[in-house]
Amino acid sequence: GASELALATSLENVPNVHLSDSTRYVSNPDGIITPEDEAAINSLALQIEQETGVQIAVVALNSVGDNEARMFATELFNHWGVGQKKEDNGLLIILVLDPAQRQVIFETGYGLDAVMPDAMAYRIQQQSMIPYLVDGNYSQGMLSGMRAVAGYLKESGYKSGMPWL
Repeated sequence: GASELALATSLENVPNVHLSDSTRYVSNPDGIITPEDEAAINSLALQIEQETGVQIAVVALNSVGDNEARMFATELFNHWGVGQKKEDNGLLIILVLDPAQRQVIFETGYGLDAVMPDAMAYRIQQQSMIPYLVDGNYSQGMLSGMRAVAGYLKESGYKSGMPWL
């Protein structure tokens, strides 16, 4: 239908920077995240992937058009295949600024659900991200959230393909 076409078109409009450069994890087509913060987030994401195997994609968009933001996050996560296939241990952090549905969303693969449950994602958002986001410091909020995620994943001791219980 037309809505599927609209969704596909907008999904395609989000650049998957990781495909062309494996050291980049931030898709920032609207320039919401500053170059300095983008570099810091990329560096943290690379470190996390090397240490734990978890792949994190960070996306900041002015709008997702007529799409519902959470649905869009799920579709984008699947479209990109974030994380290792056999582990399904990806995490997508997406910020949408459109006032109609302004929010930050954490989308996790099944393999990461036990490590990064919704309650933990919510806590990181509330403590490390929302205080910046409500002040309009979107870039700083995304970096702060990434720092919190990185710290949490390191502490969790999670390693892909290894028992972590």
